[in-house]
Amino acid sequence: MSNEIWNNLYNKALSVCNGHDISDSIFAGSVSSAILTDKGTIYYLGVSVDTNCSLGFCAERNAIGTMLTFENPKVIKVVTVR
Repeated sequence: MSNEIWNNLYNKALSVCNGHDISDSIFAGSVSSAILTDKGTIYYLGVSVDTNCSLGFCAERNAIGTMLTFENPKVIKVVTVR
């Protein structure tokens, strides 16, 4: 895997990493992920959602859910940033 691909994934993930309050009990975006699929050019992004209860989820889970919504490729690489 070339450095260019890693850098592209990193920069894509970093571009959506923007922690912010949604409400008094929900904080989103402090962790983000980008996924490279076997198609080679498609990147899926996701951010974390933290809540005061157990309904939150991680950035990787969010990105994988988005990926599966639109197609069913194989994951080649996942980059997560904070």
